[in-house]
Amino acid sequence: MRPRKNRVMLVGTTTSGKTTLCQRIAKDDMSYRKTQTVNVVGGFLLDTPGEFLEKVHRHSYLLVCSYEVDVVVFVQDPTKPSSLFPPNFHTLFQPKPCYGIITKIDIATKVR
Repeated sequence: MRPRKNRVMLVGTTTSGKTTLCQRIAKDDMSYRKTQTVNVVGGFLLDTPGEFLEKVHRHSYLLVCSYEVDVVVFVQDPTKPSSLFPPNFHTLFQPKPCYGIITKIDIATKVR
């Protein structure tokens, strides 16, 4: 029996690059569409809608989704003027490991 891959949930705002990152990791064909529901990509990546982070009353949806994963990844778009991740947001998912990924660094402007 093959060991299963760790299941990973990606959390971030709308247009932060979660879907693109999932498709790249899973080596899927690139297709751009608005994520309306939680999608499983490659059998182990959970691509969540940006509204789950953007609307505070939907944070509980992320908590429910996290029960089925091993790792939570926060995806931040540096081209946005601010972050919607509240302080200590990672504690919502304890004891699961949480990591951060910054996407779109190739198009982010240099801060002087």
